[in-house]
Amino acid sequence: MNTKGFIKKNILAALAMMFIAGLSSFKLWEKLDPALSGWYEVEIIDSSHPNPETPENLQLGIKTGDTPPNSVDCSLTNTSAPCQVFLDMENFSSSTPIEDLTLEDAEDAGAEPGNFARSRN
Repeated sequence: MNTKGFIKKNILAALAMMFIAGLSSFKLWEKLDPALSGWYEVEIIDSSHPNPETPENLQLGIKTGDTPPNSVDCSLTNTSAPCQVFLDMENFSSSTPIEDLTLEDAEDAGAEPGNFARSRN
C-alpha cells in the first residue's frame, strides 16, 4: 500500500485523535461534562456572618453521591451547621467548576437546592 492509500484509509482515525488531543489540551472535557444532580459538600464561608446559612455564605464542594449522607459527622438527622446539600442540576448551566461556586452562584446558574444534611457539632 502506498502512502496516499494509507492516508485515505486512516484519515478519520487521525482526525478523531487530533480532536481528542485538542480537547484535552484546552481542558474542554470539563466544560462538556455537565454537573449532575446529587449531594454536594457545603461549608460556611464566614461563621461570624449575621445569618451564616444564607446562600452567598455557603461554599460548594465536590459531589459526594446520589444518596443522602448517613454518617455520625454528616446526616439528615443532625442539627448543627450544614455539611452537604442536595442539588437538582437539571437546569444548571455554568462553565465554572461547581467547587468554585457559592450556593447563591449555583442557584443563579439554575441549580435548585433541596435538603441539607447537617454536621454533628
